[in-house]
Amino acid sequence: MEARTVTVQKLARGNEYVFRVRGVNKFGAGDPLESEPIIAKNAFVTPGQPSTPEATDITKTSMQIVWNKPGVDGGSMVTGYYLERRDKRSLRWVKIYKDPISDTKAKVHHLTEGNEYQYRVCVQSIKLGKVHTQTFLTSTKLLTQLVM
Repeated sequence: MEARTVTVQKLARGNEYVFRVRGVNKFGAGDPLESEPIIAKNAFVTPGQPSTPEATDITKTSMQIVWNKPGVDGGSMVTGYYLERRDKRSLRWVKIYKDPISDTKAKVHHLTEGNEYQYRVCVQSIKLGKVHTQTFLTSTKLLTQLVM
C-alpha cells in the first residue's frame, strides 16, 4: 500500500479542524476515517533565549564567555550562536566571530585592560530548510565585565 500525503494550505491560525479520509476504487468509496481535532498553528516558533552570558578564565587580554542553550528550540534545531560584544561606552554591537559558534562557550581575545565590555548571544536555527537567526530574542541581560 502506498502512503499518501496531502498539504492543506490557507488554514486559519487558532481554528480547529477535523480531517476525513476515505478510500475510493472502481467499486466505490469506503467508509471515512476521521482525524482527531487539530488546532492550526505555526509548526515553528522562535527559539527561547539562551542564558545570560558569563565570563570565566579572565586575563588581562582575554576571557572565556559561557552560556546555556535555550530551554525551547521552537521546533527547529538550534544550529549555532553568534556572540556579540560592545564597549560599555558604545551603542554598536560587533560579532566576535564571523561564523556561528556551535558550542555554548567562546574564547574572546584582544581585550584592552581596564575596559568594560558587554556581551549578548544570538541564536541561529533552521526553519523550513532556511537558516534563521534570532537577533531580537537574544539575551537581554547583558554581562558587564571589568578586565583588570
